[in-house]
Amino acid sequence: MFDALKKNADIYVSLEETDQVMTWCDDCGNYGIQKALFQALTLEEINPKNVITAYDVGCSGNESDKVGLTTIHGLHGRVLPLATGIKIAHPEKTVIAHAGDGATLSEGINHLIHTVRHDRNILFIHHVNATFGLTTGQASSVTLPGTKMNATPKGVDTPPVESLRVLSGCDPTFIARTLSYDMDHMTAVFQEWLRHPGFAYIEVLQLCPTYNRVQNREWYERNIVRVWNGYMPNRESFLNCLKLAKMPVGVLLSEPRENHIQTRKNLVSDVAKQDIAFLL
Repeated sequence: MFDALKKNADIYVSLEETDQVMTWCDDCGNYGIQKALFQALTLEEINPKNVITAYDVGCSGNESDKVGLTTIHGLHGRVLPLATGIKIAHPEKTVIAHAGDGATLSEGINHLIHTVRHDRNILFIHHVNATFGLTTGQASSVTLPGTKMNATPKGVDTPPVESLRVLSGCDPTFIARTLSYDMDHMTAVFQEWLRHPGFAYIEVLQLCPTYNRVQNREWYERNIVRVWNGYMPNRESFLNCLKLAKMPVGVLLSEPRENHIQTRKNLVSDVAKQDIAFLL
């Protein structure tokens, strides 16, 4: 991998061209996610000028002005319709969206469901650290019952949203799960998305050393099961993964639709320019 990265070092360097200082906490999982995505784009020789990245509100969104990409920072829970609009307007671009579990499974769960259904060629990186980190550590929709958080000092008393089970009923075409501390695995998973023609949902189990010290690296290693070589990421295997008592990690589903939406005519091409001076 190092030789391939070195060969395309100009791409990697351009991704880091910014004078803004990172504001994430020390050891935040976002650092690893950022570097793994940079590595995947570099290894696949994706020109940064051809990438547009949309960010939701939250800790992951603090990256929006700190990368050498075309970026846009959207409203809380609304990053997926924003990314969809970008893809419709610029079908030739590589479009990436970032959001945390609060934005995705609380404010924006409706948008997630319909984006999966529409299956446009977008990468969605779901940062799952089981806390609203930007607002100092409230419980999110995936915080485990009993976990003591800043706004729930006696412990969370509601069951978590199981995102993969929710998405399983929406006919997804690409589902993956990886870990913010496993750079090689994250990079490989992001590369797999670049070869997929539809919507890619990648859930990153992310460490938050400041506000969620329960689900640390040791906790994840006790509670995950890794999908290795030989696993066939079809719909049947994916549904079987959902029956596991532990969290499956890997590319769990990669099965493009036959009549993929990207083959349809781009609606923007049908819209002619109009003179609206008479309205002004």
